[in-house]
Amino acid sequence: MILLHSLPIIVVLILIAVFKKPPVSAALFGALSALVLWGLNVADPFSVQVAHSVLSDTAILFLTVAFIMATGLTLVILLDKTPTNHAFNEWINTLNLPEYRKLLLIVLGIAPLLESMTGFGVSLIASLPILLSFLPRQTALKIAITTLAIMPLGMVGLASIIGSSLVDIPTAALASMSALISSPVLIFLTGLALYYAGLLNLKLLCSVIGFGTLFATVLYVTCVWIGVEVAGIFASLSVILTCFIGRKVHIPKQTWAYGLLFIAILLLKVIGFFFDLSVIIKIEGANTQFEPMKSPGLAILLVAFFVWWANRSQYTFHQLYTEWLKRASRPLITIFCFLLMSQIMVQGGFLASFRQLLNDLPTHFYAPLFTLLGTIGGYLTGSTLGGNILIMPSLPSPDATLGAIINSSAGHAALGSLPMIALIASLAKATKEEEQNLARFALMIIAMNTVLVAIMGTFIYSLDDSVITSG
Repeated sequence: MILLHSLPIIVVLILIAVFKKPPVSAALFGALSALVLWGLNVADPFSVQVAHSVLSDTAILFLTVAFIMATGLTLVILLDKTPTNHAFNEWINTLNLPEYRKLLLIVLGIAPLLESMTGFGVSLIASLPILLSFLPRQTALKIAITTLAIMPLGMVGLASIIGSSLVDIPTAALASMSALISSPVLIFLTGLALYYAGLLNLKLLCSVIGFGTLFATVLYVTCVWIGVEVAGIFASLSVILTCFIGRKVHIPKQTWAYGLLFIAILLLKVIGFFFDLSVIIKIEGANTQFEPMKSPGLAILLVAFFVWWANRSQYTFHQLYTEWLKRASRPLITIFCFLLMSQIMVQGGFLASFRQLLNDLPTHFYAPLFTLLGTIGGYLTGSTLGGNILIMPSLPSPDATLGAIINSSAGHAALGSLPMIALIASLAKATKEEEQNLARFALMIIAMNTVLVAIMGTFIYSLDDSVITSG
């Protein structure tokens, strides 16, 4: 029975892994298979009332995602036609930093800063040309993958927000625990980047541990005390400021859009702390709600408007709309179908047998099992969010540690997935052979990340379990 109940997830995995279908096709068939099975009363009997709840919650969760994703892609498209990212490249090269410090600045500073504010691998647009300017080509491509896997935007951002709403875990708890579980990955990948650049030695290993610990600590503290929306930004800025100690730095004016975005996100957070913004507009589903005034998508939308206004002579509405539709339609359809499948499985009783199986397993199997499932979900869907939607509802109960294990493993696997490899290959104009080598290298990185998340997650979960037992 558990195989039949898991059929929608199995369909998704087989279509992507065996038949090499794109995520959008797999998500569509996954949602359809869940709907058909529910209509055949394979799990709980089909109910119009539950169907209404499924649709309303799917719509609300989709609005939450789409508002950030759509505005983020709009900003990325607008910035493509400005000198912003080129200015970053020129700026880094004029700093005259030692190579190891320059690499740390990119790997733990600029790249995760851009990824935290925009997502969708946009940091590669700025970081990859910089890496190619002072490193051998193959080394630069490998470090680009390594860098991208350090700070998945969704891990402490959008995916944490959606993941927490799927399983009723506080967002701050899920994101902060994810930061803690991912801390060994951050340090390891930073060291690996320096190793591939031929710069790693015992002295620099201490710097790697120090900078990695600084990043992870600020990430954790910001998630707990300020908010997940700015956690990646604050962590990246802490590294950037540390790299600039004792140096005069003149940030190029052309990068004003990123500065404005940082201010807008922070200002929105401050206003939300003093005023209840939900009274302005709040859209509610059966079990979920969407508050646009609290979403970072609002800040991104405002900045996108200012970027458009400042460069309006360069754009036409038709060009923007065509490019946006080309880049946004597939990921948005994919996310909607995954959300629909997830809600059918959660509210239609599909996960009851799986949860019963988990309840029959010793709890010490939970952490490694969910690490593996999170990795598979993140890699196959190509996003932390997709991995969370696919795997998170299977948790036996709302548990921040297990949720964070899924969140972290999905995040570090997603940004080594095939869509990201394709993005790197297109930006670097890689050959087919180079792209295949990158895909194999990414799998190796994902495997090592998975082991680190499993070890750290198992350790933390065992501590939680022992506290509960002793209590």
